[in-house]
Amino acid sequence: MSVIYSKVKMSNNIFEACKLVRNFIGIPIGEIKNRIQKGEVLLECNYLDLEELIKMRTLLESLETLGAQIYLYEGDYEVSMEFLSNTIESYKGIAEDR
Repeated sequence: MSVIYSKVKMSNNIFEACKLVRNFIGIPIGEIKNRIQKGEVLLECNYLDLEELIKMRTLLESLETLGAQIYLYEGDYEVSMEFLSNTIESYKGIAEDR
């Protein structure tokens, strides 16, 4: 299974970020805070799951508005938010063609 995952770096608004992330992954806020502070993988989802990719993009955009730096990976390669958006739009196009 191909996975897309992200790491988040931020120094301000960590508590607000933790609350947003908690709604997405359902782990304790303390664990989320530790992952952010240590630069560990914070979010991951199946690269082929359109709904999860959309949720991930929405959450990452919200974190960016709080001042987060987003590091996004597909497999071993760092990718951009634009890559994520393009992937989502491609999957939407495929779904419409069916």
